[in-house]
Amino acid sequence: MTITRGRARRLTRSVEGAVYLIGASGDCDLVIGDPLFPGTHSYILVTSAGVRLRHLGHPPDVLVDGQQVVLAELHDGSEIAIGPFTFQVHVDWSRDDDAAPPTRRASRYQLV
Repeated sequence: MTITRGRARRLTRSVEGAVYLIGASGDCDLVIGDPLFPGTHSYILVTSAGVRLRHLGHPPDVLVDGQQVVLAELHDGSEIAIGPFTFQVHVDWSRDDDAAPPTRRASRYQLV
């Protein structure tokens, strides 16, 4: 994921694992240093079916590709806007093992 609008120490974040928490809490994977954000605001979930973002309902609203959402499927190039922050998602669907049949599994994705 790349942060395209908003202040951050690192603009590109590699996301590993099935769940990626976004919010103001220090326990979140992406900590938003803004007093308007709740401790946990939203999360990204990676499954064999795809990559999804779920907004937990607290302000500010979440837009994915310009549409306000509560739950949205993310694709390579999707844009997430949350308050003063905008992120671009890069999803790499690849095989983890050359001997295994191809699966639609995200072995690596980035929020850019």
